[in-house]
This record gives sequence, structure tokens and C-alpha cells, in this order.
Amino acid sequence: GPGELAAAQAALKAAERRQAARERLEEAVASGDPERLRSAIEGGEAAGLDESELAPARRALGEEELKSAARRRLKDATESRDHEALRVALEGAERAGLGPEEPEVKAAREAFEREERKAKALAALRAAKAGRDPAALRAALEEAKAAGVSPRDLAEAESALKQLERQEAARRRLKEALDSQDPEKIRSALAEGEAAGLPDSDLDAARRALAQEDRKAAAKRNLQKALVNRSPEALRQAIQEGEAAGLRAKDLEAARAALAEEEARAKARKKLEQALRSGDAAQLRSALAAGERAGLREDELRPARDALKALESKDAARKKLREAVASRDPAALRSAISKGKAAGLADEELAEARRVLEEEEAKQAARQSLQDAMRGDDAEELQRALANA
Repeated sequence: GPGELAAAQAALKAAERRQAARERLEEAVASGDPERLRSAIEGGEAAGLDESELAPARRALGEEELKSAARRRLKDATESRDHEALRVALEGAERAGLGPEEPEVKAAREAFEREERKAKALAALRAAKAGRDPAALRAALEEAKAAGVSPRDLAEAESALKQLERQEAARRRLKEALDSQDPEKIRSALAEGEAAGLPDSDLDAARRALAQEDRKAAAKRNLQKALVNRSPEALRQAIQEGEAAGLRAKDLEAARAALAEEEARAKARKKLEQALRSGDAAQLRSALAAGERAGLREDELRPARDALKALESKDAARKKLREAVASRDPAALRSAISKGKAAGLADEELAEARRVLEEEEAKQAARQSLQDAMRGDDAEELQRALANA
């Protein structure tokens, strides 16, 4: 009847709607379009499809929603260029089933690799800064620039490199100055090292060397002063200070020679003093010879020369006295006595010559009286002359 026909037609329409819903579900699952999947699921639910028939579309929709969320996270992480966010987003995309060829995955992977390189370059840059190795820092800077490290980090590293290069140059200057042993160069290099911020461990050797060179310079100045005044004590002290300061033998040579000369002169002066006290001509001659060899001044030698001359004059006077006494020649005796007195002989040394002269003068007077009496006619006077003779 008519009722059965209507029921059959309604059943047919319902079956057709279910079939159409199944087809849309299949198409939507194949498309992977979340909007089509949602619409198809709604259509299937409206058509009264069994849940088992809707399940594939629901799963596909869940998967696509996961992928869509993963894409959004990838996009956000790519835009942020945050290394950690990119890593998490890429791991999430892999779990969501996004393939490596997905545009969002590729973009995020490239961004992650750039940021990873940047992070590694920055870490290497910081390590090189901490290590204070100029060569390592230069290499790290080159890589950091290529990796796109931030200008601020690059500027800090470049500033650190300039400081290290300045210190490296200061170390070279210190070494050159130490090799030169020039106090002024060492002083200049030390000031440069301090200004460059070198640690004490790099500066201590130069400080010690400068102190030593200053001691040497002071010792050389003292040697020059001692050479000017030529005081044996000053020369000895200057030589000792020079030896203690580490001066070379060549630097001490002149002072040692001067000291030897001054010691020889002092010895010669002492010998002259002893000879003068002795009053011995031989000692005076020896002392004068030693004084001349030692280079004593003429005013230092003159007292001994005068003393020797006086002694030689006395010796000559004594010899003349002896010869005159032996000859008993009145004229020779008078001359010898006169020269003896001029030479400063004591009266007792002249006494014998005077006695002999008196005897010879008496004899001479007696002879003259005899001769005069013999020429006269007076017998008494002749007798007296003979008695006196």
C-alpha cells in the first residue's frame, strides 16, 4: 500500500545519504583537509553512520590537527629563531608525522642548523675569550662572523682580541728589552706591559732585571766617581759593589787597574816615609826608585830627594875631610872644613880636620919663622925659630 511505499522511499533516501556520507568521508580522509574532514564527519553523523565508519575520519582529523599544530609551532619557532624552540618544534613535527620535505619542516630545519651553528660559534667564541689565546680567538671570531653571531658578542670578542694582541705585543717587547739588557728599554717595555694589563707573572722577570740593571748603572756611576778621586777605599768599595751587581770584568778593569796603581803609590809613600825616618841613603835611593815607578808626584818625591841630596852632600864632605886629613894640606883642610860646615856636619865630625889644620898651620908658621931667621943676622932669633920648629 501507499504506506509501505513511503517507508521504502524514505529508507532508500536514508541509504543514499549514508552512501553519500561514506564517499565524502573517504574523499576527506584522502584529502587530509581538516575542514573537509570535519564537514564529512558532521555529515556522516547526520546520515546516521555507525561510529566504526566515522573512526577513520576522526583519526585522520586528529592526525591532521596534530600536524597543523606542529606546523604552527614550526612557523613560530622559525620566526623566533630560538634554538631551543626550534629543536622542540622539530621533535614535535617528527612525532606528528610531518615529513622532512614539508616546507615548514625544511624552513625550521634550516633555521635550527643556522642557530645551532651560531650557538656553537658563540660557545667557541666565549671559550676562546676565556682561554686568552689570540690565535684561537681570531679563528673563533671568523667562524662567529660567518655564523651570524650578534654584533654585541662580536664587538666584545674583538675588544678582547685587541687587548690580547696588545698584551702579546707587550710580551714581545719585554723579551726584546730583556735580551738587550738596556735599562731604558726594559723600563719602557715594563710600562707598556703594565698598561696592557699583563699579569705579574709576565712582568716579574722584567722588574727583577730592571732592578738589577739599575744596580749595575749605579755601580758604574760609583766606579766613575772612584776613578776620578782615586781613593783606594772608594775604589775597593766601588769594585765590590760592581761585582755584587754582576758587572762584567771589562767594566771593572779600569777601577782594578787604578786600585793597583793607588795601592802601589800608597806602598811607595810608606816606603819613602820609612826611608826618611831612617836617614839611610841606600833606603832613600830604593824608596825614590819605587816612588818613581809608582808614578808619585814630584812634590811627593821632593822631601826624599832633598834628604838624599843632603846625605850625599854630607858623605861627600866627610870624604873630603878624610882625604884632607890624610894629605895634611892646609888648603885642602880649609876647603874640606868649609864644605863640611856647608853640608851641615856636626862640630865633632870637623874636629879632627880642625886639629890637623891647626898643627899644619903651626908647622907652616914655624917654617916661615926659621926661614926669616936664617935670612937675618940675629942668632937668638934663629935659636928661637929652631926651638919652635
